[in-house]
Amino acid sequence: MKGRRTEAQLCRTARLQERHLKGCTVCLFVCFLQLADGLFGSAGAQEATSNELRPISVEDVVRETIVGDPNSLDWHDRSSSAGVVSPDGKHVAVAIRWGNDSALTNEAKLLVFETSTLLRNPLPHEVARFAATGNAQPLALVRWLPDSTNLIFAGTRESGPTQVYKVDTSNSRSTQLTRGIRPLIWFDITPDSQYLAEFREPSPKPMSEDAQCLKSGCRVTQQTFYAASQGTAELSYPVTRWDLRTGELRTLEPAERIDGDLLLCTSDLKGGLSPNGRYGVQECVVRKDHWPAWWVDYTAYPHLGQLLKGGDISVVRQLVLRDFAEAKTDRLTSAPYPIKNFGNASYPLWIDQGRGLVLAGALEPLEGLSEQDKIESARRYAVLLIDPATRAVQRISALSQYVSRISSASWDPQNETLTVKAQDATGKQLPDFRFRRHGSRWSAAIESRPNDAERGKLKSAISLVLRQSLNSPPRLFAVSRDGRQEREVLDPNPWLARRKLGRVEAVQWISTNGREWRGGLYYPTDYDATKRYPLVLQTHGFDANKFSLSGITKNFIAQPLAGVGIMVLQVAENTAGAQGADQWPAVQEGYESAIDYLDKRGLIDPGCVGMLGWSWTGPTVGYTLTHSSFPIAAAAFSDTADFGWWWYLLQGGRHGESEYGTPPFGSGLEVWRQMSPSFNLDRIHTPMMMWSGGGVSGLWDWYTVLQRLGKPVEYWSMPDGTHELFKIGERLRAYQLFVDWFRFWLQGEEVSGTAKFDQYARWHEFREYQNHIPSS
Repeated sequence: MKGRRTEAQLCRTARLQERHLKGCTVCLFVCFLQLADGLFGSAGAQEATSNELRPISVEDVVRETIVGDPNSLDWHDRSSSAGVVSPDGKHVAVAIRWGNDSALTNEAKLLVFETSTLLRNPLPHEVARFAATGNAQPLALVRWLPDSTNLIFAGTRESGPTQVYKVDTSNSRSTQLTRGIRPLIWFDITPDSQYLAEFREPSPKPMSEDAQCLKSGCRVTQQTFYAASQGTAELSYPVTRWDLRTGELRTLEPAERIDGDLLLCTSDLKGGLSPNGRYGVQECVVRKDHWPAWWVDYTAYPHLGQLLKGGDISVVRQLVLRDFAEAKTDRLTSAPYPIKNFGNASYPLWIDQGRGLVLAGALEPLEGLSEQDKIESARRYAVLLIDPATRAVQRISALSQYVSRISSASWDPQNETLTVKAQDATGKQLPDFRFRRHGSRWSAAIESRPNDAERGKLKSAISLVLRQSLNSPPRLFAVSRDGRQEREVLDPNPWLARRKLGRVEAVQWISTNGREWRGGLYYPTDYDATKRYPLVLQTHGFDANKFSLSGITKNFIAQPLAGVGIMVLQVAENTAGAQGADQWPAVQEGYESAIDYLDKRGLIDPGCVGMLGWSWTGPTVGYTLTHSSFPIAAAAFSDTADFGWWWYLLQGGRHGESEYGTPPFGSGLEVWRQMSPSFNLDRIHTPMMMWSGGGVSGLWDWYTVLQRLGKPVEYWSMPDGTHELFKIGERLRAYQLFVDWFRFWLQGEEVSGTAKFDQYARWHEFREYQNHIPSS
């Protein structure tokens, strides 16, 4: 609730806002209304009954229950599927997750439904429940074993490391399969549960704790300041295979240490652990100065050769075979392997219990070919079969030249048929490619049709669908395959019916540079069409089909702001046609045009605008704050950094040159001086609230310079925080700071109570500085 303030305090707030915000035309009127509220109280609020709807609070945001199995083990809290169906089709497992704001834990439970009851009377059976206090998912990566009775998943209890569990769904008895002491990154298990492979984070070893370094010094080999100071490796991880029958462990060193031409190998096995438990495949980047010259000749994907000529290491990988039995590491072929967005969305496919590996959408080596054969091979993707024991390569087929992207590949062991799905350059799905094996030979197969039994099984199959919209919270439905029947299975957040939500509207506008922009507009919960409201721009994207209490990321606070009378625009940035640092002025025009658009609609006060940046929109928000003439009344950064000189040094020169088109030396330094926000912090007259996860290095330049210039800045560190906040205590702190910050600067409002006395004392000092900013 709002604190009681004197008439002098209220009017000083209004005068300050009117002066500093350069156009906050409603501030005097707001002052009168706030004064009346302070003198006469709010009888309606005092008389409110328990049945009255209340706005969304920051606690509500963390309490929200999410349906779906996250596809990562850490804070990357994205759901890969609503439910996982058992191999026999008789059961479906559903993971649900929520935050406990009292215990400060992320919690989850695993539910199992009988598919036969989903359209009649769906009753879930809880088979597992976990609660975690750290940054690991409480429950993730759920999958059925072939027996359709046992489930495998990763679970985290309290603050301990994530382990792999098996649960018997018939009696809910869980068995812990691993005993790792470091954070788990990825795991896979063979169908017979005999072997399990996992990646875990290696233990950091700072130089100050390294006996050899303390004795005679150490050579710095890491490329970033963070890795060097923490003693961590540069994203290179060993892989361990457990023999679950004997308890024997086999650990292979990071592939980058074995093959010096490799770097940045994935911390997972693409296609999973082979069914016999012997092999796995990693994708690795190859150092561009070690590429064969013929790599740039590929034309199967448009612009692939051009990108490779430019030295772009991000578009291709090499596949590396890890052999646990012989402790060997070998590249599968000498050719590059296109990544998902450049030709291939299909993982390597194990067949014959791990004795064969299919690469659908592979590029074939061009070395040693005649010029005509080289041109022909360079323009087509191939389907290859590799014998992992001998490394022998057999071509199953060269695909049509019209294939631009491989969608998926699947193997039918009963009919020994391989199916490859592909698209052309326009994204149109092509007819399936089917290949049947006859001994050691392969031939094109005629498309098969399901028999009556299979057709009946497909017709009776049921899928789980999560339905939601901008203004409708997600609910889980069971839908028959023919779409004729459906039933609600689960409403994960029935309590939202007792909350007052700000309506969300999908909006579009055009910036002065002609780009079309879109976003989601969160209206204040008690919206009055006769009023103009303060506005906060939240950045980084917008999903028009998804309900969200916060916005595009957990770091944002859309509905809590709407609940206190602030309008929020969740912006999807459009940088089409802009390259490098040219993107920043393009985005600035988008932000400014959004303010103009909402002003012309009579919705906002253009002098009472705030901005919130996260991740890669930190530089775009920073550029806007340092280069725009628009009066931004308050701003906040959540775990971001500026592509400036400081960040350039911290990252070992990895970031910045492509954005500015030049390194920050010699004549290039002038380009950086003109463009980089951190070189122009003297232009900022906006109060800044900032926090960083994992330390304070990311925004130290902003904090130091703004403090040196005597400008309002508050910096918070979440020492164990992740890029997108996951721990409940950290989320609650960051959310409340941001809500309080924007209320203070955009509305002149404070939350009563002695707990925040020091906070507002600091901010009043900031305000005194703002009161002395020369008007322009």
